[in-house]
Amino acid sequence: MSGPPKLLGAPLQGGTQSVRKAEPGKAQTLQAEPPIEIDALQLRAVKRRFLALNKDRLRLVQESLELRQRVFVELIPLLFHINHPMLPGYLSNKTPCGISDYAPGKRCIQAARSLARSFSYQKRAQRVYSIKALYLMGSTGTIAYSSASDFDIWVCHQPGLSADDLAALGEKTETLKSWAESLGLEVHFFLMDDVSFRGQQHQQLSNENAGSSQHHLLLDEFYRTGLLVAGRFPVWWLVPPEYEHVYEDYVNRLVANRFVKGSDIVDFGGLAHLPSEEFFGATLWQLYKAVDSPYKSILKILLMEAYANQYPETELLSLRFKQAVHEADVHLSRIDPYVMICNRVEEYLLSRKELDRVDLARRCFYFKVGESMSRAEPRYEDSWRRAAMRKLLKEWGWGHAKLETLDQRRQWKIKRVLEERTMLVAELTRSYRALSQYARERDSQLAIRSSDLNLLGWKLCVAFERKAGKVDIV
Repeated sequence: MSGPPKLLGAPLQGGTQSVRKAEPGKAQTLQAEPPIEIDALQLRAVKRRFLALNKDRLRLVQESLELRQRVFVELIPLLFHINHPMLPGYLSNKTPCGISDYAPGKRCIQAARSLARSFSYQKRAQRVYSIKALYLMGSTGTIAYSSASDFDIWVCHQPGLSADDLAALGEKTETLKSWAESLGLEVHFFLMDDVSFRGQQHQQLSNENAGSSQHHLLLDEFYRTGLLVAGRFPVWWLVPPEYEHVYEDYVNRLVANRFVKGSDIVDFGGLAHLPSEEFFGATLWQLYKAVDSPYKSILKILLMEAYANQYPETELLSLRFKQAVHEADVHLSRIDPYVMICNRVEEYLLSRKELDRVDLARRCFYFKVGESMSRAEPRYEDSWRRAAMRKLLKEWGWGHAKLETLDQRRQWKIKRVLEERTMLVAELTRSYRALSQYARERDSQLAIRSSDLNLLGWKLCVAFERKAGKVDIV
């Protein structure tokens, strides 16, 4: 292959190709930094709000599952806290276990006894805790969760575990993954430690990213979607957004002055700076995925475009989310991670007066949520998801006729299908052209090989290009 194939479509003006390299620290040299001020009462209030929000979203996770699946979420902390031969995931007594600051509640013990009647929990004193915390991340507990969604679980272990211990822990996660499959759940476990993570030495920690080439964007996603299942809370919660640029100093001050205990927190790092190269990696990854899931990918590609358009003064959604919690604006429907994506993309496209793309973004969001709002659902009519969607649809001005058309998507006539396909291909081609131009402008600074971009171009060609004699899969 001599180069990427040429696809039809106008290049994106502004957006991704206008991204410039930041010069961290340059602005700060112009004036002295104000002293760090810490309010102990405010710290406690902020922590309470985050934990209350976390609890509410975990409740939503449980409500979204079938009855037989709820035992998984209820039991998963206990299964990493102890090694018990009568419970799922048991390999041996030597498998690393123990979660910091965790003790199972009555419901958890009842769930364990539903699997093993003779189970009894005995608390041990002065034990070693190999695991700092368990986190759920992604669409779980959000408006976008559906029965087809998967679970991404971060198992944050203590730094310095031996290779044998890590292998045993990995084998345990595979056993638990099989148990989850028997309950009808698709679960992915990711082993990590916060010290290595801050050094950007980690595996691919989500099914929505391409590993360390998207470190900061992955952290952005984690901070706005991550749910603490058990163990230590992220200290990032406590750092006010206005101090994000001195994140490390603020955290050090919190610990040194005993506002928090080091044994109570996990530190994945701050988000003061976002390398422009990550926009490229994230967009490339989503374009790969768009061939199979165009609606979901387009929404995320548009978010990357909105981020890149603001660079280097990018306001990450995680910081907007944290600002809302620090200001006590904790309404589930407003700070839902996917509602925030949709709102941010809308703001960006409306500022450019690109109304057709606004409508496309809204359709992508609607299909991702998967609620058929033109039809009455008596069992779920009072659910928070449908209530949130009704509010959004009213703001968008969508009538019943439009909703009915969208809800009948699987019965669309071929003409309507081809119109939709043309619009999706045009949007993906637009993004690909912008990505190609951006790659040419910054070729020497990109960690991703140009061959990957060429391969992507050919993949899009195979999927979408119209040729004589070619039978299209629509």
